[in-house]
Amino acid sequence: MSALPLSLATRRRVLVGVLALDIGFLLGFVPQYRRAASLESELTAERKWIRALEFQTKLAKVRDFGCALYLEVVNRNYGSGIDQATEFFNQVRSTVRHPASSDLRPALEAVVGQRDSG
Repeated sequence: MSALPLSLATRRRVLVGVLALDIGFLLGFVPQYRRAASLESELTAERKWIRALEFQTKLAKVRDFGCALYLEVVNRNYGSGIDQATEFFNQVRSTVRHPASSDLRPALEAVVGQRDSG
């Protein structure tokens, strides 16, 4: 069982066929790879935007509970003011734990500290 010698023309045909397959693969792969990389970077940017919006929503909730607490105290509704204060401080604690709160973390922790000390 010896291998049959291939003629030079057959070798060239095989080589051209292999090269054509490689080129065809690359012509299909490279654009898809670029598109996937572009979409991945776009997705990363959108995820950052979503996290920023989530943090803004948490801050808005803190503000809303703080305003509601203020209104209850001004109207001398101390019973419901206690409930509002509890929700306010719970929201502040939740906001402190958010990854995007690094800039505001000291101020928010000071607010939580006021509850714990008072």
